[in-house]
Amino acid sequence: FEQPQYRAEVQRFMDFIGEPGPVVLEIGFDHGRRLLGLARDTPEQRFVGLEIREQRVLELQAKAPDNLLAWRADARTVLRLIAPRGRFERIDILFPTPWWHGGRRAKRLLLTEAFMPDLARALAPGGAAYVATDVAPYFEHVRSLFAGWTPCAAPTARVPSRRESTCAREGIGVFSGAWRA
Repeated sequence: FEQPQYRAEVQRFMDFIGEPGPVVLEIGFDHGRRLLGLARDTPEQRFVGLEIREQRVLELQAKAPDNLLAWRADARTVLRLIAPRGRFERIDILFPTPWWHGGRRAKRLLLTEAFMPDLARALAPGGAAYVATDVAPYFEHVRSLFAGWTPCAAPTARVPSRRESTCAREGIGVFSGAWRA
């Protein structure tokens, strides 16, 4: 992100989150349905969506209101090297890739012990991380990562994510939790 071709993107992100007020970050927004719904429902709040798939970012950017910034970037890099300490009121991580996806997908693993300090650093005092998955054993892994954090109330969204809708339609259980560092 220090290369000249990325400076404008980083500056746009910094300007967007630099304004006063709470900011919610969603990591891996997929189709962006939930994130777009949150932004439209609460125009007084700002939302950032990080996604690594360019087409998904372009699709969300095309319909994003002014209080929503969609950015094609790896959350691990953004939270470790770019995001200011204590900037996000909440960080939502919905349906992350489970740990058993090894091989070439292993590079996508987000929720690891190495990521947890960066996640905690990016949260504002009193801020919370929210995680949802439809894989029960993976949720146990997630809970173990948050073992030293304080459980808190999970956020609600009027518009479910695409995966949440699929799970509801197919009768698949969704496991979720929220924690404060």
